[in-house]
Amino acid sequence: MALAICVMSMDQPVHATECQTAFPAVGALQPPTGTDPAPCADALLAILFNRSAPPADAEIHVLDTSHARNANGDDNAFVAFQIASPGRRRLCTDSPVAADMQVRFVRDPVDGWIDLDSRGSFDPKECDQWSYWSDQDLADMLKPSSFKALSTAERAGVHDVGRNDPERKVLLDAVRNANADLNDRVPIVFVVDLLRSDGKTAYFRGAVRRKADGRPVDAANWGPCEQDSDTAVLEAVLEKRAGKWQAVKANRCADDVLLTEKERSRYRLFLLDP
Repeated sequence: MALAICVMSMDQPVHATECQTAFPAVGALQPPTGTDPAPCADALLAILFNRSAPPADAEIHVLDTSHARNANGDDNAFVAFQIASPGRRRLCTDSPVAADMQVRFVRDPVDGWIDLDSRGSFDPKECDQWSYWSDQDLADMLKPSSFKALSTAERAGVHDVGRNDPERKVLLDAVRNANADLNDRVPIVFVVDLLRSDGKTAYFRGAVRRKADGRPVDAANWGPCEQDSDTAVLEAVLEKRAGKWQAVKANRCADDVLLTEKERSRYRLFLLDP
């Protein structure tokens, strides 16, 4: 078996431990203790495999294990690995991404280590359906970035569109056009939570209210939407095409995620908290 040295990142001192980097997916894997701040990958993956069994004959090849504490002081661990057959044939043979799966673990004060989230699957049919976490995604999970904390260079031309910015009305008109069916029934205005632009792409998030009195739209005019009019969070991605702003994605009537993980990575600067 291959061995590796697993150490705590972010300058958190822990003793070095010899960790296996290749092992059978089904076997005598032991979950970590709740007091271990930096478990090896095989111990962490035992938690996942006990809940969701991998293929019986699979072998795990660990590509990377990292440990860090998030902004709240919680211990986190990330494991990236490949799933191989006994003949070392990789599960996702044609994938341009190194890992077949990524898993995030968090140490809960009561329950110990738990698998919180993951990317990838044991099913080879899903190999081309996943967007994997980038280094920036992992960094944001541990310490969410603030838009105001970014330098001008880091913002890459993206800016908050303020009340006195002439671009604001044009963008909100484009969002209104994307909801023309509602605006035709009852004139609407928006309570802006987030409005950002780089001159070519923009993102809006906010609430919808009646223009006449600023109250939520009544159910009869709102229509058969999954979101309720008084609590609905409207999002829209806009693009300037042939000199005119238009919404390319909007979600007034959909109570689901507007953007895929790949799109959230692409629009990261637009989505950051203020």
